[in-house]
Amino acid sequence: MGRGHVDYPAAQAYAAGLIAMRCVEEAGGLEDGALAEAARRLRCTTFFGRFELGEDGRQVGHEVLVVQRQEGMKAVVWPPSQAETAVAL
Repeated sequence: MGRGHVDYPAAQAYAAGLIAMRCVEEAGGLEDGALAEAARRLRCTTFFGRFELGEDGRQVGHEVLVVQRQEGMKAVVWPPSQAETAVAL
């Protein structure tokens, strides 16, 4: 990893730390139930994307983009709402 380069896992970890800190602040402590409730209420955006939990507790705010190299360039091919082009087979 070169200087100034941040890889994807490092970005995920940093964003997770921000979310955890926010939940602790909202919960007012480290009690599991209060933290879970704070996380369910939390709606925010980090540099990594949106954070929002669905009814089942899964992250639904962040939508992963799928990219494909096409003619030497990166192109978003999924999700359909953000696709720049179709998947090349």
